[in-house]
Amino acid sequence: MDRSETEAINTADVLIEDLCQLLEKQTAMAIQGDLVGVEALVSDAEDLMHKIAELKVADSPSLIEKKKKLQSMYKKLSLVIAGSKDETFAELAKVRKNKKIMHAYYPDIL
Repeated sequence: MDRSETEAINTADVLIEDLCQLLEKQTAMAIQGDLVGVEALVSDAEDLMHKIAELKVADSPSLIEKKKKLQSMYKKLSLVIAGSKDETFAELAKVRKNKKIMHAYYPDIL
């Protein structure tokens, strides 16, 4: 491994750590129900991924564990968001049901 490849791997390692921190922040926001905040950080995550890809060292053996960690973190974020989505649909169904009940009893209000 030459010096430039070592530097690229080290840079990728730092960028991956930054991406991990960003994913942790997004996951915490998603758990709190702040999906707007999660979405606002998507472009930052994309920028980091592009920078990592440009280094062309993603297949480096020293980064395999970091890649697995990233995959796991993305899976967790996806599951949290999916759970939030299910909760949102359930709440929306309740609101619609209540609206129908209110309309049945008080048609002039709604």
